[in-house]
Amino acid sequence: MTNVNHQNNGSFKDPFGSVFEFKERIFRGIKKSKSIHVKNFLDSTFYKDSENNELIKTVIVDKDSLLSLGLEKILIEEYDLWLEHEKVDLITYPYEWSFVYLKKAAIFHLDLQIKAIKAGYQIKDSSAFNIQFIYGKPIFIDILSFDKYEDGDYWLGYKQFCEQFLAPILINSEIKINHNNFIKGDLNGVDITTLAKILPIKSFFKPLVFFHVYLQSLAVKAINATSKKKINKTKIKKNNLIAMIDSIRKNIEKISISKKTYWSDYEEKNSYSKISTEKKEEIISNFVKKYELKKILDLGCNTGQYSEILFSSGAKNVIGLDFDSGAINLASNRRAFKDKNFTPLVFDLVNPSPSLGWNL
Repeated sequence: MTNVNHQNNGSFKDPFGSVFEFKERIFRGIKKSKSIHVKNFLDSTFYKDSENNELIKTVIVDKDSLLSLGLEKILIEEYDLWLEHEKVDLITYPYEWSFVYLKKAAIFHLDLQIKAIKAGYQIKDSSAFNIQFIYGKPIFIDILSFDKYEDGDYWLGYKQFCEQFLAPILINSEIKINHNNFIKGDLNGVDITTLAKILPIKSFFKPLVFFHVYLQSLAVKAINATSKKKINKTKIKKNNLIAMIDSIRKNIEKISISKKTYWSDYEEKNSYSKISTEKKEEIISNFVKKYELKKILDLGCNTGQYSEILFSSGAKNVIGLDFDSGAINLASNRRAFKDKNFTPLVFDLVNPSPSLGWNL
């Protein structure tokens, strides 16, 4: 048997817990040093108010239940506390997201951070991989990323947020290139000092770039140069920290990019006549109805024209793939998918997304 303890290969970074997949269910073992904190967090008003639409649904599972399911006893006893998370059917990655989804995820993360700080917590792990999309809406899946916050504390995930959210957004808006292939090769996003070197000079006159890229890059260089010396940190008042996060949020919200790409107007400009378009739509619709298809992969979905027909013909879950980021941006904003389980991804079938991290 391979992977006898059922641990998810992506669960390798957190020293306090590990994720396990067993019988189509998602469990997480929590070590004793963190178990009390997790219990208190799950019992907090913040979690209970957020779990329905912002945080992954999570419950505590007793060890006897895990044993009756067939999970190995020796593994169960390695952890002090066990959780079960609601399973996300499709895990996607930031280098597969459209600019629309990347921006939506960034704003969601900042909103959640502000709510957490006001409630006495903060998101210490600002990895973009901690956010997934369900019915087009972002949800935070890593409960252990929340830590206690006290007035004066720093935002522990600040640099990580800048490298995994802000940097890819600025690559789109300031350099005018897609973030997808740019960040595909690095689990940590874009190094902030590298970003400072490649952004155009004119962008540094924008407050968002000047304070959170250029000045941060200088600070990182200074810290690296004095790494063996003790650095005195000045505390940041809660209201000032919230104001800074809210400022980043408002500036990101204003950012937009051109939607025009080679295939983005294909729905309006193509070689199909009106009759042949209607015939194609009829063939697709009849095919879905005949075989009662519920989950469909739409290869080359473009702006989602035919994905929309899939839903109207009975599909419940559609994954739309296209290598043209402009087309996927339009699909991400298509009104017909507002309450549908549609997942649009920037995806090149001949150069697919890699597995990254330890043990891939």
